[in-house]
Amino acid sequence: MNAGVERTINLSHLAAVMVSENVAREGMLPYLNTLTRYREFRRTLFLFITKGAISNIFLHDKPVLETSATRVIEDFQSTTKRTGLAPSMQVHQFLTEMETPNEDPVAPVLSVNERVAAQKKKTAGSANGLSRREIGDTPGGVNRSGGNPVEDVGTAVFRGDKMVDLLTGEQTRSLQLLSGSIKRLVLSVPSPIRKGGYVALAIRYAKPMHVSLTLRPHPVLSIKQSFEAELLGDESNGNFVPPANRRKLASAMSAMIHSREMLLMQRVFARDRADPFRFFRYARAQFPTNQALLAYDWHKQLPTVKIRLSVETNVRRLGTQLAPPSIP
Repeated sequence: MNAGVERTINLSHLAAVMVSENVAREGMLPYLNTLTRYREFRRTLFLFITKGAISNIFLHDKPVLETSATRVIEDFQSTTKRTGLAPSMQVHQFLTEMETPNEDPVAPVLSVNERVAAQKKKTAGSANGLSRREIGDTPGGVNRSGGNPVEDVGTAVFRGDKMVDLLTGEQTRSLQLLSGSIKRLVLSVPSPIRKGGYVALAIRYAKPMHVSLTLRPHPVLSIKQSFEAELLGDESNGNFVPPANRRKLASAMSAMIHSREMLLMQRVFARDRADPFRFFRYARAQFPTNQALLAYDWHKQLPTVKIRLSVETNVRRLGTQLAPPSIP
């Protein structure tokens, strides 16, 4: 780069590092090893995997509020912390998880929403043509209109330094709930008391998640999650003041979370043979020496892990208005 630019390139001002999906699937270690040795390269940079060519991201990147590249990266972090549709990952954290025995790193995915990119300025933001039921949580396929065509949705799952899977936004939410990396999340569940409507709830952990992992004679993973929820909105206009209705709503939310998390763990354990949840850290005390820990092949055992998952939800708050409005 220095051969074609009048001034000397300085990497100390970087805010993020982007790696294309093709390079990530081939292996990132040769490139990260070269960068991290260079003094101007800071390990606190945010790491992104791009779906498609990196040049496509730069060509379609059109921030709505901020024009500074640094602020755009910061906005991605604040947005994903609020929505849970992508994780946050720094180079140092990625390298640490990659070098830790029997743990696998993840990285957020940047992609271009072709629907938004094709919109004209006069029609940008219009809800015409959007699906009312389809959320669209795949990288580059979020059901939205207007805004920056570049979106931070989805997770790249690695085994070692090679990318092995690409998760959707909803799968990423389950991933972060199981790894304990998100504090608050807004989820929608079909109304259990009136058909045809959805109920939006803000959930957070009521108590720390309890995880136990026993490796012998066969791996058994036990997880207990306890959430408290606040009612945000209700399309069905149902009345959740009666305790029985609140229990039905809590049961519906628990069942949905349980189903999504079980499907995700079965997928990454059996198909990818990866542990992006970092569950193995709960079994380190079962090894008398570091040599014994390094000799244990956790990835080989993943398809045989027996999972016991318990999810409890308590709807504690109904908002500022208890009963739904009605016309006399």
